[in-house]
Amino acid sequence: MLFHQHIVKPGLLSISQGPIYDKFFDYGQRGDYADLTHFEAHDVRPWLDEARAFVGDVEALVASEINRPTP
Repeated sequence: MLFHQHIVKPGLLSISQGPIYDKFFDYGQRGDYADLTHFEAHDVRPWLDEARAFVGDVEALVASEINRPTP
């Protein structure tokens, strides 16, 4: 997956973020394309903190890349 190749492997995000991305990508694909997929609030509520942390890390990465001086 390109996310792992270009973001995780070079160390731009921690290795622990890779499986989190994979999980949410998979669930997103299921929700968008699989028939009769339904997620219950009590099942997905625990994902919220994980998702917030992931988005925060990605936001920090994007901000650092934007503010990085170009050669």
